[in-house]
Amino acid sequence: MERHSFFIRTGKRLPTKVTEIVVNFKKNINVFSPNNETNMLIFRLQPDEGMLVKFNLKSPGYKSAIINKNLEFHYKNLGEDVIDDAYETLILDVFEGNTMLFSRSDFVEKAWEIVDPIINEIDKNNIKLYGYKAGTWGPTKCNDLFRNENTWRYPCKNLVNDGEICEL
Repeated sequence: MERHSFFIRTGKRLPTKVTEIVVNFKKNINVFSPNNETNMLIFRLQPDEGMLVKFNLKSPGYKSAIINKNLEFHYKNLGEDVIDDAYETLILDVFEGNTMLFSRSDFVEKAWEIVDPIINEIDKNNIKLYGYKAGTWGPTKCNDLFRNENTWRYPCKNLVNDGEICEL
């Protein structure tokens, strides 16, 4: 059976506030470009909502070189009435009576049913929690999880992070 990793990284005072789901596809073994990135499908929930597909392809022509390309969609390009700030969206929903973004009490109670046993195990077994400095991506110990997986993408406010511009 093949193993599939699933990571969630969350925290307070990280370098940027970003919510995204990243699907890393299996790394291609390529004799022409052994250091190429994995293909990725990125769903950006906030900010700069949209989708990004990062993929490797053979460059046009006779060369056997692999190049990285992006295929992107930005929600804000659909029209002029895009609300940029999550709090503006939330306040607008309050005025309109839209409760979709609010947690119901039964949901909150169920969440605590799941989280409470985890907290109890941490307390009971004296499991070490690692701190981190504000403005970093969390405890450096977390990086050990991602190192061999080739899965962590350091997100920016702007959806397309091609190494040239990364707005934090």
